[in-house]
Amino acid sequence: MLNSVQTDVQRQVRAMTMGNLAARELRIVDGMFQALERGVRYDVIYGAHVLQDANALHMVQACIDAGETARVFPHVPLNITILDDRWALVGARSDVRRGPAFAAVVVHDSPLLAGMARIFEALWRMAVPITGGTELNDVTAGPSLEEKRLLTYLSAGLTDESIAREFGVSERTIARRIGRLQEALGAQTRFQLGVQASRQGWL
Repeated sequence: MLNSVQTDVQRQVRAMTMGNLAARELRIVDGMFQALERGVRYDVIYGAHVLQDANALHMVQACIDAGETARVFPHVPLNITILDDRWALVGARSDVRRGPAFAAVVVHDSPLLAGMARIFEALWRMAVPITGGTELNDVTAGPSLEEKRLLTYLSAGLTDESIAREFGVSERTIARRIGRLQEALGAQTRFQLGVQASRQGWL
């Protein structure tokens, strides 16, 4: 059903995803790149756990490079894919052993569909952009790709341990890098760091 989204959509896909519900891993649906090539806009919110999986993160970056606009939100509770405000595919996974492991429903043009669109827009405004970044290193020129990744992970609510694992360094190294960013932006706390980075357009 999800693969048919790519052939049916005409203008825009708005989606939020916690990953593939059946396989418990993220994958790129068939036809997405072709839809992007013919001008379909993709706005996608990923759950923060995506950033903890190197393979999934590489897939997200490939989608961004192809034209997708992506953001990350700490806790995405279910999958929603809205097509052109005409219909939506909604899916959820259960970790409870009884009953089906996952379920999906199709929602047609209705007040429920309009409500889902409003929920998406609300989360989109709160979510943190995932970008390709730049290799510039000073405050006036902007953050490096590595600094943008670090800021994105922090804004998404990842722990120092998770971030260190992604970068392949120690937690102490991550703490030092965060300290340097705080010093560069004049932030006393990590919360202030997020605010300052947003004001500077680093996120």
